[in-house]
Amino acid sequence: MTREQAATIIDRYIAKNTSLYNSVKLDNSLSFKDENEISSWAKESVERLSKIKLFNGDEKGFFNPQENISRAEICQIIFNLAKSKI
Repeated sequence: MTREQAATIIDRYIAKNTSLYNSVKLDNSLSFKDENEISSWAKESVERLSKIKLFNGDEKGFFNPQENISRAEICQIIFNLAKSKI
């Protein structure tokens, strides 16, 4: 599964099952160096998740949308999501 696919799945879960997005405003401002490589269908999901600091890029500022997401990354995201739930 790619990072952008995972972002879309996690985004849909959060939107349906939590209130984390209640105050998130989208303004099409992704700040990743490779933002034009993120598929159009995943851009809003990536933006929402990055705004709530749940999904980040690498230390060089790249999101790497086409790379496979690691088990460790998924575990960290789930852990962070569980901590942030109200």
